[in-house]
Amino acid sequence: MSLDQTNVVDAIGVDDATGELVLTITDHLEWTVRVDEHLLLLQEKLKSYLRFVESGEMLEVYPDAKGRAVLIDVVCKYPPSQLALGFYNQVAKIVDGAGIKLQHRLFSADWLLSDEYVNHASPLAVLTSRSALPSHWRRP
Repeated sequence: MSLDQTNVVDAIGVDDATGELVLTITDHLEWTVRVDEHLLLLQEKLKSYLRFVESGEMLEVYPDAKGRAVLIDVVCKYPPSQLALGFYNQVAKIVDGAGIKLQHRLFSADWLLSDEYVNHASPLAVLTSRSALPSHWRRP
């Protein structure tokens, strides 16, 4: 899944360390070209994730989410620009008002070799069965 599939949840799971339900957005786009388009895609993806949570659809798809804090985790392939960082800060304040946390981070392949990953085997219990998602949340 990717950022340009705005109506698809890229990954969902529970963080073993915090107990939070983590909804992951994978952002594979660079911040050096078509920045306005990138921000628009990110905004649409975030709105879809918020609808997924606030509509109760998340609980239908992933019943283990009941009673858990929700974190939207944007994992970026490329470092965000200053404009993107400002966007993340603004959006984090807005979604925090809805009781949802937002974080962004740069993907690091080194993390896969770290003790944290190796010792926990799977830091997120990721929902991998596409059939468990409603049709409008699946890839075409």
